Amino acid sequence: MARFLRGAVMLAAVTGLGLAQAGWMQTAGAQTAGAQMSTLKPEDVVQARQASMALTGGIADLMKAGVAAGADVKVYEEAAAGLVKLSKVYPQLFPENTQGVANTKAKAEIWSDRAGFEKAAAAFVTASTNLEAAAKSGDKAAFAAAFTAEGQSCGGCHRAYKAR
Repeated sequence: MARFLRGAVMLAAVTGLGLAQAGWMQTAGAQTAGAQMSTLKPEDVVQARQASMALTGGIADLMKAGVAAGADVKVYEEAAAGLVKLSKVYPQLFPENTQGVANTKAKAEIWSDRAGFEKAAAAFVTASTNLEAAAKSGDKAAFAAAFTAEGQSCGGCHRAYKAR
């Protein structure tokens, strides 16, 4: 399972963070990452964020099973570190030019309430950071509590900014 988690985290990093090197970092100047992301084809950005979300969900499913089974939570340390990295780039995966792209469940509120979306994204960073710390500690109860908080941060964002 640990090997799978490492692979999933690596794929997530390539999907989400790899865009930085592949596309937006080629742009010279002092543009923000979000502005640089908007230079990519909107459909490609949507695919990247959907892949990142799917990987995040898959990792969460494995963690949920581990919590339920009382597994050694240290095996989730690397995966939680990957979630921290992904959580920091998620807002950049929603540039303005992806609003209205077909086959996405992103609601218009992501762009009309950007401050609220950024606040929800920051809560995910905090929850992911806490999850990583709990995994590193090896404390099963702390990990279970941090995992619950992580799920609440995901749900909070999805309820407000993802269409059903």
